[in-house]
Amino acid sequence: MSGYANRFILLRIPELGDDASILIRNPRLVPPEVLEPEPIEVNAAGEPVDREAARRAMHAVFAALIVDWRGMYDSTDVAVPDGLPAGGDLADLMASLEASGQQPLGSPSPETVAKLPIAAVNLLAEEIGNAANPR
Repeated sequence: MSGYANRFILLRIPELGDDASILIRNPRLVPPEVLEPEPIEVNAAGEPVDREAARRAMHAVFAALIVDWRGMYDSTDVAVPDGLPAGGDLADLMASLEASGQQPLGSPSPETVAKLPIAAVNLLAEEIGNAANPR
């Protein structure tokens, strides 16, 4: 078979769950413009004037690399039910809250990437960083 080797990378994230993983295009094998976020305005110190715009630009870069994922849930859903019992065992309370489940994320897009947990975002950023600064 012709073509590049290792065109895809499977990122496993066991701290998020047994099946938590993200399949991405290998950042070392994509054209540089795929890894370049949309230009944003920066101040004199080189920091983004609009941090939300900078975040959205990076979400678009991540979404362009992501092929698919498993075990990814909406980390913005942090609702804790009203009327939790006062006192009692915190381990029992935690087990009850954990059993309530989370909403799975839909297909990878900039909007769903924005709902990934920081552990997944950091791993994606690390892979891109490694591609840009090979050792």
